[in-house]
Amino acid sequence: MRQRRLAGLLLLLGLALTYWIVYERGASSLRLLVQGLAPQRETPVQLIASGTIKAREIALSSTVGGRVANVLVAKGDRVRQGQLLLSLDRSLYENRVAVARAQVKLAQAILDQARAGARPGEVLTAEAELAQAKAAHQAAQSTLEDLLILRENQQELDLQIAVAEAEEVALSYRLQQALAMKDAAEVQKESLEHVQQALTNWPYPFPKPSIPMELQVSPYSWWKSWSSVNAAKEALEGKRAQLAYLRDLKANPLALDAAIASARATISQTAAAVDAAQAKVQGLRAGPSREQLEALEAQVNQAQTALEALLAQGEEMNLVAPTDGVVVGQVVRAGELLVPGATALVLADLSQLTLNVFVPEPRLGEVYVGQAVEVTTDSWPGRTFPGEVSHIADRAEYTPRNIATQEGRMLTYYAVQIRVHDPEGVLKPGMPADAAFK
Repeated sequence: MRQRRLAGLLLLLGLALTYWIVYERGASSLRLLVQGLAPQRETPVQLIASGTIKAREIALSSTVGGRVANVLVAKGDRVRQGQLLLSLDRSLYENRVAVARAQVKLAQAILDQARAGARPGEVLTAEAELAQAKAAHQAAQSTLEDLLILRENQQELDLQIAVAEAEEVALSYRLQQALAMKDAAEVQKESLEHVQQALTNWPYPFPKPSIPMELQVSPYSWWKSWSSVNAAKEALEGKRAQLAYLRDLKANPLALDAAIASARATISQTAAAVDAAQAKVQGLRAGPSREQLEALEAQVNQAQTALEALLAQGEEMNLVAPTDGVVVGQVVRAGELLVPGATALVLADLSQLTLNVFVPEPRLGEVYVGQAVEVTTDSWPGRTFPGEVSHIADRAEYTPRNIATQEGRMLTYYAVQIRVHDPEGVLKPGMPADAAFK
């Protein structure tokens, strides 16, 4: 009986303790839990995004091609508007201009000649010029053929060198013979002068003797011997020059290629001379008609237009800076070939700097075009650069991995372009920077 009372008392104490825990402590804990789960009012955090400074890049190229003569700047150099940056080799261009000028003069001369009409003797002169031009053209062709044979057959070159050496020896003997004949003729000439002087002061009573015929012609023989000496010297010098040329071709194969190129150029020039001489002869023989005069005038205009176009191309032989900036790319070096239209240098316009950042979609509503931005960089701590939002991307994209955290890569980001003001030009393309949106 006593045990039942004790058990009942313990049961009542347990119920009382449970009531106190549940309804007193539990209510307090519940209030704390509710307070913890209730949304708290947070202070807005300023939007800050990171990116890289960029500048407007200008690819500089030329409409004409050629070998690069000089590159006057290097990557990283600051340049001013109008500064010369690169120049092309003008040797080939100058030759083309000279040819174009000659074609203009030739076309104008033919037109003037046609308008004036033929005069007596002009036809014969023109025919002689045509024959001379044809001979020069044939000689140029023969020279080219010989050079091609020499390049293809080295033995032929050795044979010509041997022949030239033999002819040089023969010409040397010829010169020595001519000098000996000149000395002999000079002795006879001096003998004639002594005889003439003796006969002038003849003191004897009997008649003066006659001068031998061989002495009388000695002045002519002396003059002729001198002509032979000069001719022999010229022939020997020419042969020695030819021999030196052949030896140089053998010692330097590249010189042979250069000679072939020069011979081909000579053929083109002589062919043009033949065409001009032929046209002149035909014009003098037939006389110009109105249609012919109009055609000749058109040729003059065409040649003049071609020359003007070529002169205009001369301005493209030099690349100048279109604006102030920094050289950020150098594609070609001195001595390399530049293809028409190919990029030679890349110039960054530092007056138009931009900063591209990525803004998460939940905070895109805080950004608008024209919004003021403060830009800071690690290179200039404590200094801010003003800017404003210039463009907001219309399409969303995932932010690059080098900017967002691993969790952030799962969010959608929008690219925002910021125009940065840097009048002192201290910012450089490629600098990392932070943008604080106001």
